[in-house]
Amino acid sequence: MNNVLLQVETLGGLRIKAGDKVLLEQGARINKPWELLIFLLLNMDEPLTNEQICEALWEDDEVANPAGALKNAAYSLRKHLTAAGLPADCVMTRDREYCWNPATPVQLDVQTLNALFRQGRSEKDPARQLELCRDFLDQYTGDFLPSLSGRRWVLPKASALSQKYLSVVLRACDLLLAGGERSSAQEVLDICSRALLLEPLSEELYLRHFTALKQLNMKNAILNHYPIISNMFLDETGEVLGPELQSIFPLGQRRHQHGGRHPPDPEGPGRGHPGRPAHPRRLFLPL
Repeated sequence: MNNVLLQVETLGGLRIKAGDKVLLEQGARINKPWELLIFLLLNMDEPLTNEQICEALWEDDEVANPAGALKNAAYSLRKHLTAAGLPADCVMTRDREYCWNPATPVQLDVQTLNALFRQGRSEKDPARQLELCRDFLDQYTGDFLPSLSGRRWVLPKASALSQKYLSVVLRACDLLLAGGERSSAQEVLDICSRALLLEPLSEELYLRHFTALKQLNMKNAILNHYPIISNMFLDETGEVLGPELQSIFPLGQRRHQHGGRHPPDPEGPGRGHPGRPAHPRRLFLPL
């Protein structure tokens, strides 16, 4: 019986190992056989027709004969995997469908994260919830398949995973802030500072961040950074910050929050407007 475990990491870049043998290093070019592998692994719950795979992997008539290209990619993938010690039927075909053989063990980082997310959602004990949140955040090591970020099939999966990440971040922060301990507030700052690199326009993250600063009695940090953040939101979204964030900022200082500029034009671009920059500038906040 074959005991080689296939290990696949998608966060921060694709990395593939079979046992102790590295098949694809993180940062290396992802050719079609490896893209086919990750596509099959991420859709293990259902067989995929040739047409579905071709439409996902070869967009906009990339090749003249996508069915032939798929057959070649599958052949090359099986050759790589069997040479590394995996069984010949690890990639199964039947009735013009491809699927990963569920009898072939695989360790996929996204599956691990999804399992932790489900456990956290069903867990009732706050201490255990926080433990699961920390495990999730420790294993969320970067963007999902960054070198394939422009592929249409990757976008919805990347978006769903980033939403889970943000949900876990907010839940962890709420659990930590509920205790009111100084060390917990410091941990919230660490979590939020990292999360804001990925979600720089999340008011909910800034709310937790400023709440932690308030618990640590870091009033100067709030005074210094609130106007910067307020102006950034005005620039990027055409909107002012919400009332919850405004309530944290001292009322006497709020008159400076827009840097002396006029309020946003009600006809101007708001959140989700097509004219909004795709990559807002990053803001580094104090830890």
